Amino acid sequence: MADSKVAFFNNGCALTLAGGWPAEYCDVDDNANIEIMNRFEKFLGLKGEAKVKFAGGEFHVLVPGDFVRCAVTGDPIPLTELRYWNVSLQEAYATPEAALKRHLETLAEESKN
Repeated sequence: MADSKVAFFNNGCALTLAGGWPAEYCDVDDNANIEIMNRFEKFLGLKGEAKVKFAGGEFHVLVPGDFVRCAVTGDPIPLTELRYWNVSLQEAYATPEAALKRHLETLAEESKN
């Protein structure tokens, strides 16, 4: 297709589009390629568990996905809602209560040793 465009996703996937999309959903670069914005990628979703490395104040996605699991409850946490984690344990927590529970468990374990 002579007038088709390519959409590139953050996870490395590409999709060929015929005709183009409304400007509110994409940015067109000088080469007439279309890069889909994060909100559109969220709509399509990756539908899998991500693997992340936690650092102070940020995390790095090692394996693409759209959620991680709470280390205490096992509940899925969408990456867009991930707020609580422990860098030294490399664990994610769904709520501040779950983070506190793990912290207290860790303190109790350390006091035994």
